[in-house]
Amino acid sequence: HRLYAGPYSGCREALSVTRIVLIRHGETEWNALGLYQGQRNSPLTAEGRQQAQALAERLRHTQLDAIYASDLERTQETAAPLIRATGLELHIDSRLGERHYGIFQGLARDDVEAHHPEAHAAYLSGDPDYQIPEGESSRQFYERVVACLEELATRHADGQIVVVTHGGTITMAIKYVLGLDLTPERRFVTANTSYNLVSRQADGWMLHVLGDVSHLEADSRDDIV
Repeated sequence: HRLYAGPYSGCREALSVTRIVLIRHGETEWNALGLYQGQRNSPLTAEGRQQAQALAERLRHTQLDAIYASDLERTQETAAPLIRATGLELHIDSRLGERHYGIFQGLARDDVEAHHPEAHAAYLSGDPDYQIPEGESSRQFYERVVACLEELATRHADGQIVVVTHGGTITMAIKYVLGLDLTPERRFVTANTSYNLVSRQADGWMLHVLGDVSHLEADSRDDIV
């Protein structure tokens, strides 16, 4: 893949471009129940498995150099149909995992507020350095996602890869690409099995596609738990 500087670039050389397709996992049982998952495992629902299959059909004939997933079961279960369709090996990287929500994990939002009111209030304050007890701060989460994204872009220079990951992980990647701050406010959607495309070239990162679920027959859930 090559991206040229444009019609007025004269004799400038083409820029090497690394393309990364970011995919959120399919719907899980805990998604359907509205529970914080974080780095706990929850299996895909029947709907989630259908979403994963639809995603595989969409990407079946796409030229790919590698497929990555987090070390959590829901991303690997989502990637499985794509692995079968392409014959590629699945690479696991724990840095692609969802934010560690610590004491919130396994609880519904209302239960978090009821049982951990001080921690919940601090979490909602938007302080990027607030570390959820037994979990991560937003900044810690952001830094590990960015480090992984940059490393993968370098490893697969001038290629295209798929990364099956999580809503929060994709959110941090998009904030990095667009230069957004780490406030909780988010004006974009990271739905289950949504297709998101970013690239890195010599002059920086670019967002090409955000939140595309055209391969699905029904709407998918948008959340980052």
